[in-house]
Amino acid sequence: MVKNVPLLISMLLIGLGSLMVSQNTQLPEALDWVLIIIALILNMTSAIGLILHLGTQKPNN
Repeated sequence: MVKNVPLLISMLLIGLGSLMVSQNTQLPEALDWVLIIIALILNMTSAIGLILHLGTQKPNN
């Protein structure tokens, strides 16, 4: 599962970047919605994956 952490973090960063681009620039409405949907999918997937990854780790004593 540790191999997936860089992928999940990069998905989160790409999702945040596309959300910031869609919110801060003047784009056609169709492209704006596409970026928002991509950001939503990437952010939700990476957040759930990171939460599951942290939840399955054994606490270090």
